[in-house]
Amino acid sequence: MGANDSPPTTRSIVTNYFNWRLNNETITNNRAFTLVRRIAADSEAALRNQQPTFHFSCPISPLDLHILNNIQSHHQEIARELFVDGVGGWGRITAFIMFSALLAENIIDQHPDDSSRNLIISSLIDWTTDYIDTEFQEWLQNQNYWVKNDI
Repeated sequence: MGANDSPPTTRSIVTNYFNWRLNNETITNNRAFTLVRRIAADSEAALRNQQPTFHFSCPISPLDLHILNNIQSHHQEIARELFVDGVGGWGRITAFIMFSALLAENIIDQHPDDSSRNLIISSLIDWTTDYIDTEFQEWLQNQNYWVKNDI
């Protein structure tokens, strides 16, 4: 079974979107991956038309564990606000994935010479995946996870 034949997981969906958004790479054209990329791109375009440019201020010093923990805390706070009513839904989950990638991009832009690009990206992929899989485990299971045809 090839990579395109494997059922998508939350981690593969999030990783694929981050790679597409931050590195302009498309790993697969699986329908779920393509839909998430399209929905997130449409949402981002709509957000940019409605809101000022997203900006998360991160200390200029090299990223260390304290700063990374601070970023994780803010990421979790945004997730709690986005899902304060406990309701998931493909659109909101995709918006959260989009926000997480924008946050990664924003931090990377503030640290262009920093060697921690991969750490930032992998940390945000982990936090995003863990939040979705933990908070929406039952909902995802009821939806047949990412295999469902109407994401």
